[in-house]
Amino acid sequence: DAAWMPVAVPLIFVLGGLVAFPITALIAGTGLVFEPLPALAYTLSGTLLSASVTFHVGHLTGRALLRRLLKNRLNRISRTLGRHGLLSVAAMRMIPIAPFTLINMVAGASQIRFIDYLLGTLIGMGPGIVVMVLFGRQVGQAITDPSPARIAVVAAVATAWLALSFALQHLATRLRGGDV
Repeated sequence: DAAWMPVAVPLIFVLGGLVAFPITALIAGTGLVFEPLPALAYTLSGTLLSASVTFHVGHLTGRALLRRLLKNRLNRISRTLGRHGLLSVAAMRMIPIAPFTLINMVAGASQIRFIDYLLGTLIGMGPGIVVMVLFGRQVGQAITDPSPARIAVVAAVATAWLALSFALQHLATRLRGGDV
């Protein structure tokens, strides 16, 4: 209920992005700690703010330094971003082909327009954010009131999420011709 939460939580997302902390863990943790509507507001604003900051870090860092660090991976992601802009960002967010911070920095070093990048991030991550916030809430309720039904729901959702994640990763790998 603290008045500073709407500022503090998104800033935690920014700090997490700067150290490449997994965004999924931040989203689920926010859903665990806060009521669904504030958690959704915090995660959406935090995710977009973090994506914006690390996009600009990539822009300032520049393509040459990122190319030396990432080699072929940078070129592959950058080409995909350049070809389809907003749609490619949305697809990369739905089927995560690389860590959140890496995609943000590469996008910043590429030729994609910032608005296309940000809208693609919102479109691609929005549905997953809603699901993860609600999942985090279910985990919180299972911890505070561990009924067999709640634990079963959490286990079923976690299993489904893991299965879907592995299936999407497998599909992405096949679509790229096995090149990871």
